[in-house]
Amino acid sequence: MATSHSHGGDRLSALPDSALVRVLSHLASDEAVRSSVLSRRWLDVYQAVPVVNLVDTNKGERYGCGAGGLKVCFDHQVTSAILSKGMTTPIHTFRLSVLQPPYDLLNQWIGTIVTSGVQDLDVKLRYRDTDMPTLCPLSASADLDENETEGSYTKTHRQIFGCTTLRRLRLKNWTLDLPPGMVMESLETLCLARIMDPDGLLQQLVSSCPRLVDLTLQECPSIKEISVPSRSLRSFAMICCHNASSVELHTTCLQSLHYKGGLPPRRSSFFTVANYQGIKAATIEICEKLCSRGSDVESDADPDDGLDTDADASSYEGPYGESDTEPDVESDTEPKDSAQPKNSAINNGVEYSSWVPESLWCMYVRCLDRSVRRINIGNYKVRPLEKMLSRFLLSRAAALEEFLVTLAAGLYPQKDEIGNELASWRWNRCTRVTCKQK
Repeated sequence: MATSHSHGGDRLSALPDSALVRVLSHLASDEAVRSSVLSRRWLDVYQAVPVVNLVDTNKGERYGCGAGGLKVCFDHQVTSAILSKGMTTPIHTFRLSVLQPPYDLLNQWIGTIVTSGVQDLDVKLRYRDTDMPTLCPLSASADLDENETEGSYTKTHRQIFGCTTLRRLRLKNWTLDLPPGMVMESLETLCLARIMDPDGLLQQLVSSCPRLVDLTLQECPSIKEISVPSRSLRSFAMICCHNASSVELHTTCLQSLHYKGGLPPRRSSFFTVANYQGIKAATIEICEKLCSRGSDVESDADPDDGLDTDADASSYEGPYGESDTEPDVESDTEPKDSAQPKNSAINNGVEYSSWVPESLWCMYVRCLDRSVRRINIGNYKVRPLEKMLSRFLLSRAAALEEFLVTLAAGLYPQKDEIGNELASWRWNRCTRVTCKQK
């Protein structure tokens, strides 16, 4: 390497082809192709890169102007990137963000990479803004008509679901269309965002993936009841699927759970997990768009709304685990004042309340007593339900080490007052309460 450098070479070019290919694999395909002009050493290296990664930057129109005013077609760029691979170079990764390509051409692209043995397929379709319905939140006056949207969203290509080498699949802005009797034995990661499903095929897709490890469902309006049979599932995320009413996870390996949406219906078991004790990270978010769309979500809402007054620890289903290590803080007493407290000094002309109803005090959550070490609350607006939740968590989390609150815009000047109020609710006096700016 030193000899090559002394004769005008460079250390990077002296690396073996396998190392150079790995370097170029982390670049977009158009950037990787540009490396061919560096020197003779780099002339054909990009052809051995098993990745096609392209993003269409055009907006509104499918054709944009390149250098010298010449029309540049993104379709030709994708086709060239696929065909430029050497005969011995399979395309293992195909990532594409494209503005509404012709269906036949998209079918050729996908057919070619499936034949090549693709393992990671990520295709995000974009449409004109007028063709993109608002999915989060859904219209308050009427449900989304998926049959009408089906005509504007491209149908998924069936050969995708017959690919035996596919391990990771991410699709955004499609209409779901599946072949009969499909089974995706090798698929481990499935991410579906803004998927229209007028025929109710999504459950069939999830059920046909027996080795699924990571599942993400985002802004899929057709989901109402979903059951995930994979016993290997470790991570599950449901984001802004506002029509969902029931989620059943049969896995015994779940470690991460992420939910963002509205409050589940009263007296319902929204999440059912076969083995919730193994969960190490749970993220629960209330969709801000959903809360702000109507006038029925106000700061003086009834604190008992959304709570099951007959809740019982033995029948409660949720992501709660139990640690083998007992905390240093005693956890067999109940907070002394479960009655409604006086109004907080932080009011800004609004009467806030942190009153926690008796039904919530009676709820026993094992992970709070023994295993939860860190709690993070985002976009904290000092609303009654937010304060009620914070007070309940702080007064029950015996092993809690840190309680981090991200304040909503405009509240940071009052961080000391808010922090003092939160700190006054701590059960474990060693818990660090931190307020930061959004």
